[in-house]
Amino acid sequence: MFRCLLVAVLLMAVPVVHAQENTDTTVLAPEVDLAPVTDEEVTEAQEEEEKEVEAWPPTFRQVPDSTAKRIRSQKDFEYANDPAYWTQKKRKDRTLKEPTFRKSPEPFLNFSGMSGLVRILIIAGFFILLAFLVYKLLGNRWPWQLKEAELKEEEEAAADEMLDPNSLEAKIKQAAAAKKFRHAIRYTYLLTLRNLDAKGWIQYQAKSTNSSYVNQVRQFDPKGVFAYLTNVYDYVWYGEFELNEEQFSKVYKDFQSFTNIPNH
Repeated sequence: MFRCLLVAVLLMAVPVVHAQENTDTTVLAPEVDLAPVTDEEVTEAQEEEEKEVEAWPPTFRQVPDSTAKRIRSQKDFEYANDPAYWTQKKRKDRTLKEPTFRKSPEPFLNFSGMSGLVRILIIAGFFILLAFLVYKLLGNRWPWQLKEAELKEEEEAAADEMLDPNSLEAKIKQAAAAKKFRHAIRYTYLLTLRNLDAKGWIQYQAKSTNSSYVNQVRQFDPKGVFAYLTNVYDYVWYGEFELNEEQFSKVYKDFQSFTNIPNH
């Protein structure tokens, strides 16, 4: 019995001894407080490193003479061996650096000296020619004379419409003698209206229009001669077309031929 207990105690002691053998025996060093590093210390350290780098002597790569000669002999580097190229380049650089003074063009309206007198004559001639063209286009009248002439013609036209046939014939002769063929055509047309009214082809009224007279005459004039003569009159009088003597003579004969047509 005693032996059994002794064996049991020994068996229980074996794991304990084994555990003691596996125990970590590492000895930890005591903690040491380190002082923090400031930014100034870091900057000073970097400056020291840069000074050491700058103090190092630079080394240049040596190019063999054979390599330099080979490069100079290439076509792209021909200018390097041409003294004229460098002379031309220096001259060009000097030209770019020097200020250039260009002569400003002489203004056209510079009236000094003889050239100025010529310019004045050219400008004056241009305006004279322009005024002459305007004068001719307005029927030998200046622009400020248009309104006055229009009012005068309107007054004369209103008075002409009230003239009797005998007075109209006298007006035609006076205008033709003065070579005012445009007015002579107007009097001829008014005389034709008076004659048509006497025939009973139209009813003459001062307020009637020419198109109204054409419509009234159409039944007596199937060929449309009066319509043609009315168009000629409108073109000459209202269109302010100036006739020459030959043109007036032809138109006047056409009016007389139409007026002499007998009643149907």
